[in-house]
Amino acid sequence: LVLPTIQYGVSFEHAPFTNFSIKDKTLQNYLLDLCISLGQNKINKIIILNGHHGNQNALKSISSKIAKITKNKTKVFVFSYWRFMDREFDHAGFVETSLMM
Repeated sequence: LVLPTIQYGVSFEHAPFTNFSIKDKTLQNYLLDLCISLGQNKINKIIILNGHHGNQNALKSISSKIAKITKNKTKVFVFSYWRFMDREFDHAGFVETSLMM
């Protein structure tokens, strides 16, 4: 099962440029609710693939919070896609552009 991407993220680092951002806590609560709901529907292993550096603080404690809430019945694994890259790449360079296409 692959769920749709979340179209908003924690992007306050882009200020003062115009951007639409949500708070760390908003993203974290949204993901907690989704993971709890998935667990209640017998989906007990969840992978969150992050695509934005600004989201990292919100994501770092998701796994432990879900484990505590579900008494270890639901496991959440959080990865950022750039950890799988063999080489360095630029923000919005050819690698990120090809991922978006």
